[in-house]
Amino acid sequence: MDRSNSQNLSYGNPNLSPELTDAYEVSYNTLVHAATVVLSGSVRHTGNAIETVRLPTNAAGVTAQTYANVAATTFYQLTAYGTTKPTPKCDISGGPNVQYLVWRSPRMDIVRRGFTAGISIDTSYHFAHKLTAQASLSDSLPAPTFQGQGSASLYYAVGVKKVVLGDQADVTLNLANPFNDSFPNRSNTTTAFVDERTEYRTYPRAFRLSFNYRFGQEGPERERKKANNDDLKGGK
Repeated sequence: MDRSNSQNLSYGNPNLSPELTDAYEVSYNTLVHAATVVLSGSVRHTGNAIETVRLPTNAAGVTAQTYANVAATTFYQLTAYGTTKPTPKCDISGGPNVQYLVWRSPRMDIVRRGFTAGISIDTSYHFAHKLTAQASLSDSLPAPTFQGQGSASLYYAVGVKKVVLGDQADVTLNLANPFNDSFPNRSNTTTAFVDERTEYRTYPRAFRLSFNYRFGQEGPERERKKANNDDLKGGK
């Protein structure tokens, strides 16, 4: 048992059963004015899902946290993804997704449902002299959980890449979350016996400079010598 948090004791559960999941997905691909668009929908149902569970204890103000097969979960997701080239030198890809999540637990008398959504975008632009600018964005809204709500997330990056040494190497400079010193991760747990708010901060700002060199050179594959079996050629 982990007692590092005196107000929330944590322990494992060796009696967990394997999860059994049914998953279904359909997708549709099409072209819209030279842009590739993929629309997909999926449903995932787990009848004995393993969830993190907060439980009361005999001590006032102290809860316990463990894992248990306590709920049937059904997750519905719609995703749109596309790739396009607004100009011959520009590439854009990405798209949004929306999820609807449902938990049902007769054992704990809990029915939870809610929406969450996210988006991801990647783009690049090719300049002269083998110089490329790149940018990416990934963002998601807070998501419901079995006994509360999880945190939102945000990540973005910008960078440039230069091909050098006659296409044998490239130098890449990348800046991650340059305008955010830190990002708050807020979550909550709400039950009949506990109402808890948690916040911790991550520091995703980063500076990366990388050098990649490609050794060797690909050439045509050598033709292998084959053994001739004259006994198979007309008996000669």
